[in-house]
Amino acid sequence: NADCPRKQDFMAPLFTVGNAEGGEEWCMGHWTKGVFPILIEARATTNALAYIRVQFSDGTIETHGEAVGDPDGKKRYGTLTMDALVNTFSHFDLSGDGWNGGVGRLEAGLTGKPADDIDAGKWYDGSSPPILRYDRGLDRKGILLGFYGRSGDRIDMLQPYWTNSGLDKVVLTNEKFNPSFETLNEKPFEERGLQAIQDSFILFNNRSGEDVTMSTDMWLDVQTQTSINVGSQNSSEFGWGIGAGLKGEIKFNSGFPKIAEGSLGGELSGEWGWKWVDTLLESREDTETKMARARYTATTVVKAGKRARCDATAYQGRVNIGYTATATVMLLDGTSWEYPARGTYTNAQYSAAYITCSDVE
Repeated sequence: NADCPRKQDFMAPLFTVGNAEGGEEWCMGHWTKGVFPILIEARATTNALAYIRVQFSDGTIETHGEAVGDPDGKKRYGTLTMDALVNTFSHFDLSGDGWNGGVGRLEAGLTGKPADDIDAGKWYDGSSPPILRYDRGLDRKGILLGFYGRSGDRIDMLQPYWTNSGLDKVVLTNEKFNPSFETLNEKPFEERGLQAIQDSFILFNNRSGEDVTMSTDMWLDVQTQTSINVGSQNSSEFGWGIGAGLKGEIKFNSGFPKIAEGSLGGELSGEWGWKWVDTLLESREDTETKMARARYTATTVVKAGKRARCDATAYQGRVNIGYTATATVMLLDGTSWEYPARGTYTNAQYSAAYITCSDVE
C-alpha cells in the first residue's frame, strides 16, 4: 500500500507496538493524495485498546476494532481534533502489554491544548506499563500521516507514520484552471471577470502665442488580492487556506488583465493575459484584498489658448475559479513529497492604462 510503505526519506523512524501476528492487517493513510488525519477517537477496555476511529481531511472516516462503552466509569476513551498541517503534538505514546500481547493504551495531546489530551487504556492504578514515546521527528513537530495496524475486536498492533520534521510550506506548481483564462476571453466582456475603470482630466494652455507640452497625473482606484486554498483532488472543500493558516508558495502562470488585442484600432476592451507568479503567502494579511490608487501620467501637446481632454482607462480583474496543481509539502529538514491538489484560486489584479488625449473645442 503506497500510504503504508517502508520508511521514506521524509519519514521519522517506524516503530510498531503490539502483536504483529494478531487480527487482520489494515492501513489508514491517504497522504499520497493530500489527505491527512484531523480527528482521532480511541476507546479501551480494562485490559486493551479496543477501538480507533480516524476522520480525514477529505471528510472520510475509518474505524477499526470494537467501539466499546465505558466499562468501569474511568473514562477509558477520548477524542482529539486537530489541523494536521498546522497543529503539532505535545506527545503520542503507545503502551504494549494489552490483551493477547496487543496494544494496551494510547495517550496523545496537542501542543498548547492540554485540556484536549486523550488517554484510552488499561492502567489507572499507578503501575508503569511498557511505553513507547514517539519522538514525532527530529524537532518533535512531525506531521501525523496515518496508521498501519492489525485488529479484530481489539487493536492488536499499531504503527503511526510521522514526518521527520515539521512543515515549512506547501508549494503549488503545474496549475490548470477551470475555467481557463483562455475560456474567459472567449466569453462576452461582462462575463470575463473584468471591469473598466476610468479617469479624465482637462488641460488648459493659457498661453495665446505658443503650443505647450503638458502632463497630468490621473488616479484610478484598484484592488489586488491573491488567495488560494489547497485540498485533495477528491475534495477541495476540506482543504487548507494558504497564508490564512498554512504557509505556502505559488509558482505558476496566472491570468492578468490587459488591454485587448485590437483595441488600439477599434473599440476599447479588456482581456486576460498571462503573468508568472512567484508569491509567498505567510499570513492572513497576505491573502486579504488590498485597496490602492494607481497613478497614470498623460502627456500631450495643447494648442495655444486651447484645452485638451485626457482619458485613462484600465481594467480591474477579479476571478474566483477552480484549479488543479501539484502540491509539494516542504519540511523543515529539507525533505519533501508531492501530491495532486485541487482548490479555489482568488485573483484580483489591474492592467496598465490606455491613455488618449484630444483637443476640446
